[in-house]
Order: sequence, then structure tokens, then C-alpha cells
Amino acid sequence: MKKLVILQSNYIPWKGYFDLMWNTDEFMILDDVQYTKNDWRNRNQIITESGKRWLTIPVNYRFSEKPLISEISISSVDWINEHLGTLYSAYKDSAFFYEFFPVLENWYTNCRNFSSLSTINLIFLNSLVAYLEIPVSITSSSTYLKSADLIKLDRNQRLIELCKLSNTTDYLTGPSAQDYLTPQAFENCKIKVHVADYSNYKCYPQNQNVFDHNVSILDLIFNVGKDALHYLKKENLFQSLDSQQDQPESST
Repeated sequence: MKKLVILQSNYIPWKGYFDLMWNTDEFMILDDVQYTKNDWRNRNQIITESGKRWLTIPVNYRFSEKPLISEISISSVDWINEHLGTLYSAYKDSAFFYEFFPVLENWYTNCRNFSSLSTINLIFLNSLVAYLEIPVSITSSSTYLKSADLIKLDRNQRLIELCKLSNTTDYLTGPSAQDYLTPQAFENCKIKVHVADYSNYKCYPQNQNVFDHNVSILDLIFNVGKDALHYLKKENLFQSLDSQQDQPESST
């Protein structure tokens, strides 16, 4: 049994992204696809005294050129100081600010010499995984997509081919994938599809009256530190993942 998640890179993702990472053997970054503007690739939200606020990395982008995510570059380095300043103001009174902010500041400093959005997202992703001690192997779809023929495949078939090339038996994904996935096509290739359940996450101390789960994992870490893993669903993210694997196939 080998479990695989395939997702586009996000900037400082929310906790569900890391819950997927906890549950999988391999986490494959899919940046060989078209960049989408006003999406999670270059921005995410945090909690401030006045509510949620976007942290956005400025990028060079022209829709007419239809660039891949891996081709997107940063348009200015000023975003680093801006984001650090906003994070400082938003979380300076949080329980784990003095423990986590210097670590986070170092991660941002490590990004100063890079202009690739994919590279910057990967720096944060690797840093967060190491900080939270999540045991996962992070790879890139470009390692497998060596053929132009694979790149030209439709979304479902590309995912199936990546699963096959990585010897995957179980494909793990978020609930939004149900809008475009055809599970039977995966089953025909002996790949089981498991959809995450993001409901009923535990709340944690948050600096606003109305709790909001849909913000960057930085909010969780600033408020609970390395206990953040206790607020992931972990083995409960995919109900009956192991039991489905153990059940015999129906003879009917």
C-alpha cells in the first residue's frame, strides 16, 4: 500500500494541507499546470485585530501568456518586510509569538535570494513540515512528467499516470476534487480514491470572537506552538481508509 497526495503549491497553507501531508507517504507538488490568478498559489489569510487579512506575494503575471505555476516569478522583494510587519502586529500578543516569530523570520530571510514563487512556497512547506515533525516525502511532478505527452493529458488522466509512475495504490485528495475526479477511472487502474473530511476540526485559542478554521497554519502555530499537530484530524481525516483497504472485494 502506498498513499499519494498531488496538490499545487500554496503559500503558507491552511492546516488541512498539512493534515493531508500527515496521512500520506508521498506529497507531490504539481506546479507543471497553469497558474491561476487570485488563488492560493501566492496568497493566504491570517487573523488580525480587525478580522481576516490577505498576505499576498506580488508576482509577474499575464493571463495572455498562460504561464505554468513553475514559471511565475516574484515582482518585488518588498513583500517580505511587509508580511513580517503584518505578522508581527497580528500575533505579537499570541501565546507562542516569542518562540515562533524568530523561526518564521529566518524562513522569510531565506526567501530573499529567490524569485521563483514555486521555490518560495517550497521553502515554507519544507520548513513547516520540519518544524511540526511531519514524516512525509515531498516530491515534484516534474520528476515524473518527463514526457510532453503526459503534460497534454486531461486532469484525471494526468493524475492517474502520476499515480502509476509513482507506484501508488491509494490516492488521497481534498473534498473539492469531487467536482472533477472520476473515481471509476482510478479504480480501473487499481488505484483507490480517498476523499478527506474537513468537518469537525477542533477549535483552538484564536484572537477573534468568531472562530475561523480557514486561515494559514501560521495562525494555529502562533497560538498553540508545536501542539498544532493535536489540532489536526490526522488518522480521522480519511474515515475508514485502513478498513477500506482491508475489506475484500465484493463478488457481486
